[in-house]
Amino acid sequence: MDAAGATVGFDNEAAGRSAARYLLDLGHVRIAMIAGITQNNDRATSRRDGFLKELGRQGLVPGAVPVEEAPYKIESGKLAMQRLMSAPVPPTAVFCGSDIIAAGALKYCHENGIAVPDAVSMLGFDNLGIAELTTPGLTTIEVPARDMGLLAADYILASPAQRQHLRQRELSIRLVVRASTKPAQK
Repeated sequence: MDAAGATVGFDNEAAGRSAARYLLDLGHVRIAMIAGITQNNDRATSRRDGFLKELGRQGLVPGAVPVEEAPYKIESGKLAMQRLMSAPVPPTAVFCGSDIIAAGALKYCHENGIAVPDAVSMLGFDNLGIAELTTPGLTTIEVPARDMGLLAADYILASPAQRQHLRQRELSIRLVVRASTKPAQK
């Protein structure tokens, strides 16, 4: 059997649902998202769709949830956050499709006197090293990047018979809570 179709990864839609549930559990209802560019990116699309579906299941109208798309760059996150916070009624919580985007969003808030998490809670995605270096520290969803690499290497090194049992592996994500999120103010 050849390697075609072998996958190691995590469920991006479930990750998006998890992000939505976390922000809802904190009591936020004015929630927005800065997604990665979804065109030709099934992972960013699944993450966004899972986020919006879960918000819809919990009573928020997905069409009323602001979603900005931005390349995975700090400056892009900054510009997307500027657009979100310029709305007549800005969000109290923002889920960013990557920690890099979130770092830019945090930078925008810092430069414009918007207190995180007092005025707006911020949730990232990936748990890159930058998430610990931002001020405040970034709450984020950790993806199992190291485990994905190890399992992919195991697959490559496995015999054809062993590969049969390693063809599809779905790994878990984990929420890492830092100081960039807090319950919504009543």
